[in-house]
Formats: sequence, structure tokens, C-alpha cells
Amino acid sequence: MASEVQPTDVRTKRFENAFSTKLELETLLWAFSEMDLKNYKIIAYADCQNILSLPNRREKLERSNYLSKTNKPIKNRELYKEF
Repeated sequence: MASEVQPTDVRTKRFENAFSTKLELETLLWAFSEMDLKNYKIIAYADCQNILSLPNRREKLERSNYLSKTNKPIKNRELYKEF
């Protein structure tokens, strides 16, 4: 079984050219990538409405191929796909 991340484990990372939503997405994805998530139920807490609504928006984003109504790639498209 993989080792658990303890509350005393503190890791930091510097993000470049990231603002608000992008930074919150990058931070969440980075945190998940730092852990072995197999066999774990993950509960993440966030106050970012964008992240909280992503599971409900997933189907629509995938159906539209992450394009806007005007067929332009949406902002942070690659991060949404990774999520």
C-alpha cells in the first residue's frame, strides 16, 4: 500500500504566469499528481466555484471539445482536460 501523506508534510511549488482560476486548477492538479491516489477516496476542499462546478460541467465540456460557442478554445482548456 502506498504511503499516506501526513498533515505535517508540506510541499511547495512556484507557478509562473498563473492567475486565479488557472492557479487554483494547477495547484489542485499538482497536489493530486504528488500522491499515489490508487485505492483512496479523495475529498478536496476549495472555495473556487469553477473547480467545484467542474464535475457537473464535465459532460458539456467534453461534448463541445472544450470549445466556446464561437468555436474558440476555452481558456485553460488543457487544464480542464487534465482534471
